[in-house]
Amino acid sequence: MTYVIASFSGGKDSTAMVLGMIEKGERLDKVLFCDTGLEFPAMYSHIEKVKKYVESHGIEFVTLKSNLTFEYMLYQKPVYSKKHGEHLGLGFPFIRTRWCTKHLKVIPMKEYAKSLDDNVLFCVGLAYDEKKRIDKPQNQKDRHPLYEWGWTEKDCLDYCYSKGFDWYDPSINMGLYEIFDRTSCWLCSLSSIKNLKNLRKYYPDLWHKIGELWEKLKEQREKELDIVPVGAIYFSHDCTWQQLEDRFAKEDLKEKE
Repeated sequence: MTYVIASFSGGKDSTAMVLGMIEKGERLDKVLFCDTGLEFPAMYSHIEKVKKYVESHGIEFVTLKSNLTFEYMLYQKPVYSKKHGEHLGLGFPFIRTRWCTKHLKVIPMKEYAKSLDDNVLFCVGLAYDEKKRIDKPQNQKDRHPLYEWGWTEKDCLDYCYSKGFDWYDPSINMGLYEIFDRTSCWLCSLSSIKNLKNLRKYYPDLWHKIGELWEKLKEQREKELDIVPVGAIYFSHDCTWQQLEDRFAKEDLKEKE
């Protein structure tokens, strides 16, 4: 037997894939969500809504969570590097070192697949306009329904809206996709500058939580290293959280002039 499992993040593409597979009557045995504990509150509400929809169609919805936390990996995990020797914490993720995805999503998902003692076909929500990602060797074993259907990222969002899934957040009276291009974890260091600015504007409490984590990382680095290279405490876009905060504050003042 081969289990057909949808890899579900809660974003527009994976949501459209799950809804589309159900509507088209395609086989789907399980929907798998890896909870990082770092999603927006409105995203958790959306995920719960999708879960109920999935289960109403007799499909199992599975939620996984790593034993490791983002905070532990950020500044507590013992690590060794040629540049800094033994120290604690991996620092914030970068494009080439996306340890967050690996440890909080990919590993729990692979461990779950192994526990099934059977073959698994993962369905992944990569859209028609993401062919470069689909062509990567690590994605060749998966099925990509959105690409097969010719659905672009815009198609996916429009489809979700048409089905009543809008990621609405009553605290800001808007849906997440009205202010963010992508709805990754709220502290994602790989977010665009635009998304980071909007995070600071609409969710100042979450923005300052990132600042608190950055301060802890900075303090940890200062304990370990005589001279702390600025790159060792970068948050995003080759900047520290404080540098981005100062930049955004200046931009706010200019806009008010």
